[in-house]
Amino acid sequence: MPNYKLRIVSSESKKDPRLAIFLLFFFFFLSNFLFSQQLNFPLNYQINRKLSIDLNQTEAHTAFKPWRKAYVDKFVNSDSVLYRDLAKYRTWLGRKLFADDFLKVDSGNIYVAANPLFFLEYSIDKAENKSYFKNTRALEVKGNIGKKVSFYSAFYENQASFPDYIDSFVRSYLVVPGQGAPKHFKGDKHDFSRASGYVSYAPFDFLNLQLGHGKHFIGEGYRSLFLSDNAFNYPYLRINLNYKKFQYVLLFNEFNDFRDVYYNTHARKHGTFYLLSWQAASRLQISLFEGIIWKTSDELHTNKLSISYFNPIILFRGLQYGLNDENNVVLGFQAKYAPAKSVQLYGQFLLDNMGDSLVEKKYAFQLGAKYFNAFKLKNFYLQAEYNHVLPYTYAHNLPEQNYSHYLQALAHPLGANFSELVFCASYSYRGFFLDAKLTSATTGLNINDLQFGSDIFFPDKAVSVSDEFTGEVGQGLKTNIQNIEARLGYFINPRYNLQLFMGFNQRSFSNSEVNSTVQYFSFGLRTAINNYYYDF
Repeated sequence: MPNYKLRIVSSESKKDPRLAIFLLFFFFFLSNFLFSQQLNFPLNYQINRKLSIDLNQTEAHTAFKPWRKAYVDKFVNSDSVLYRDLAKYRTWLGRKLFADDFLKVDSGNIYVAANPLFFLEYSIDKAENKSYFKNTRALEVKGNIGKKVSFYSAFYENQASFPDYIDSFVRSYLVVPGQGAPKHFKGDKHDFSRASGYVSYAPFDFLNLQLGHGKHFIGEGYRSLFLSDNAFNYPYLRINLNYKKFQYVLLFNEFNDFRDVYYNTHARKHGTFYLLSWQAASRLQISLFEGIIWKTSDELHTNKLSISYFNPIILFRGLQYGLNDENNVVLGFQAKYAPAKSVQLYGQFLLDNMGDSLVEKKYAFQLGAKYFNAFKLKNFYLQAEYNHVLPYTYAHNLPEQNYSHYLQALAHPLGANFSELVFCASYSYRGFFLDAKLTSATTGLNINDLQFGSDIFFPDKAVSVSDEFTGEVGQGLKTNIQNIEARLGYFINPRYNLQLFMGFNQRSFSNSEVNSTVQYFSFGLRTAINNYYYDF
């Protein structure tokens, strides 16, 4: 972990006028349109799995998430897949409790809805005689105005306490995983907040523009080695182009980097991500990826955004300057194949560098498989995945150029220098669901002052190679990390994924110096529209 000693406050405590300006700009286009659905589906695994069953053998481009409803509806009827039929409920109260938005105005041309969001959880660790809690209150507002414009906004206020390994992460990295900077109170408790929102505009059927503040995910797996929703929200401009068998996505982002020379300051850096997908055959989809973290902040903390940042052509920067550019450039290839209606195979390969030294050989790959309606049992889902990331991948010779945002990796929460197996299973029946997950990883931690490549915040050019360096995954203090999670629940209202749940978590962490296990039981009420990653 980096030894940052910063005094920061939540980014949400200072109102940023840019999102409001973006919203006003887009509402300028709202004069003459008919009703449609340009809203995104929540970036949530349960929701994506339900839709994936029917999308698997279609020619829908599914790698870039969140998915847009208007696009998905070209291939499947998403309402019938995700939501309950309002006509089945004879009373207004029944519809509101179990099937509809909490508040809604729908005049045909204009649709506006508001829903309360919760994450009320209480956890018990009997072995340590400890308890933990999470208290989240939130509100989402969403709507469609005409045929071509939709909008979404949500604000979350949270208080929580965590098991020791998460609490240690929060205090070392000064961020609650994926949820922003905390303020500590009453010893082991944390207060934190976050906001998200976007405007989605489709001037033509083949083009969608989105401007907002949120997260994205590139890939078909549980993890992504390109870009995941592991880190905190960020401002972005997303451009989607669809033409016949091709989809082209451009994503322009602004990230925050914390440096030890800064106090109460967020140093900005920018990212550009490209994904070009091609439906090569009826069951085969392949994609090219390029990601760039730009050097846009100088030693005087002044932002200097190059005109090259706005280049819309994939691979242009990588081919022009190579992978050893002053900007952090990564290239990738991914594919998915559906050999049967209920089966999907997928994979990713990421190239960060291809030099001769042990530090400069940096790449990662992923292999995985999904089995929908497994063994002909409806709504039974199985997934297996393997991730392998070489030491020093995602790092850069300029530490502020690493592949991160808010002191969290933009790809995998373990950073680099690890191999990981992931197994997921899910089953649902008449509103009840059972989810189970196992992640088992081997990584190599730093020893004394030697950096063995798991810490992406350390400049890779500063590594002093010794006889202990092998260049293989696990070099350093070899450590095994295993996370087991099981959750049983009931969908109260699928419209905003409100559910009652109870669950069990176990985390084991072992190496030659430490051997620890954490177990805790949880129960609560939540609206599950976000992914939270505590399996690191």
